[in-house]
Amino acid sequence: MSAFLQRIIDRMKKSKNDVLELELSEIKAGQPAIGKDQVLYKVGRYDGVNWILEDGYPVHGRTFSDDEKMFDDVAYANGQKVDNAVIVRFDDSTPGNPDSYYVFNENWERVAPGTVTNGMKTVVIGPDNNPYLTDGHHTLNTFSQMKRGGFEDFKINLVVEANYSNLKDKNNNGSSMDEFWIEMANSGNAWLKVLNENEPGYRYLNGVKGEQDEYMVHSVDLDRFKGQLPEEMKPEAFRNDPYRAIMNFTRGIAWEAPEGTKADGLPFLEFYWAEEIQNAIGDGNIALDVHTEASPYNLSDLDSYVSAVQEISNWIINLEPDTIIGTSGFTAREMGQKPEIDAGKLNSLIDSGKTLEASSSDEKDAVDVPSFGKLGYAWAQRNGGSEGNDRLTGLPGPDLFVLSPGNDVISDFRIGEDSISVAGTPDLRFRQTGEGLLIRAGDDICTLLLNVHKDAFLAHEPAHLHIIPVQDDNLI
Repeated sequence: MSAFLQRIIDRMKKSKNDVLELELSEIKAGQPAIGKDQVLYKVGRYDGVNWILEDGYPVHGRTFSDDEKMFDDVAYANGQKVDNAVIVRFDDSTPGNPDSYYVFNENWERVAPGTVTNGMKTVVIGPDNNPYLTDGHHTLNTFSQMKRGGFEDFKINLVVEANYSNLKDKNNNGSSMDEFWIEMANSGNAWLKVLNENEPGYRYLNGVKGEQDEYMVHSVDLDRFKGQLPEEMKPEAFRNDPYRAIMNFTRGIAWEAPEGTKADGLPFLEFYWAEEIQNAIGDGNIALDVHTEASPYNLSDLDSYVSAVQEISNWIINLEPDTIIGTSGFTAREMGQKPEIDAGKLNSLIDSGKTLEASSSDEKDAVDVPSFGKLGYAWAQRNGGSEGNDRLTGLPGPDLFVLSPGNDVISDFRIGEDSISVAGTPDLRFRQTGEGLLIRAGDDICTLLLNVHKDAFLAHEPAHLHIIPVQDDNLI
């Protein structure tokens, strides 16, 4: 018998609360969308990003990886994070191989994966014998994307929430997968809704019929439903829901995970909050809109992104506490609404105010550096990340550097000889940093002229800068 077939058989025998070790490539999704910026935040933190903080704002530089946090989070997800745990890792330790590092309790006894199940993610075994993730889509997408992770051979231990491998085909249509998805949705193990593309609101996925005033699925047409859930635990396989990410960024600022209320442990809590945001946008509160053409925000611009998070945070705390949130059936108070904004956490979205210690990184030559906040890491990772951005070097003689979307470094710009050009009529902003002159053009162009001083550049600006007009997206 092949090892693959044996794994399938072993999977079929699993019962509720059993621990199951899987590779990320084996796990199927139970929701169509994630907040991709939430994944970028964690990937940026684990990998390190090619930016540093200067005056509370990201500029090109080098931030070292936070390996200590990465191994802590992986150990927690694997069910090894007991109180006062000590993680011992080696030069060849990899987070995707639990045998390559050691987790000890305070008595220096090794903690095996699956010891602490209340911190672990959960799966349900389907009638097709595939494991479907119920909780942890952002965590596992992060593990698949980080440098020391991977999709093919990253192993993770999960808790079996239920096993439907023997589910009956009650309607005799040749498959019990429709019964499976109805049960998954109505038991809180799958989220079968998606954000409308250019209008407020959420809708059920194609082929899914359910209640509008509560999250309750009645039927699933498998032919229409097919292909709408990601087949792989990779961000590119998922749709992006910016409100899901923003709810993560507002956590601790305007709301906390409910404890001791009726909504304690509610699955998909952030999506229910996002539903209520859509209700408010539909009622005319355009200041909460981050996804339609009418949105006042550009999430590619860091300041605009912060404004959106602040506006939504203010809206959350100003809701009447007895407001029912989305289709959850629970009130804002029960869903974790805070009585007031946590200004300290709001102000640390970009700059955490803390230092990333060199000892937390396994990289050679690591040094203590200022640490980003959640949004700072997400934005920096989205705009270049740890792979760096284009580094441009001119040739002998005068050079013309064309600014393009993205984040570039021009290493040898020569005042009096070289020039730069930019298409359109963008809002140009100049900022002096310790490494040189940072030029922002519009919302998506950011270029650093290494070792160039702002005053010297602006003194020659007409000779250095060429604005190329654009009409109907074509160069004239």
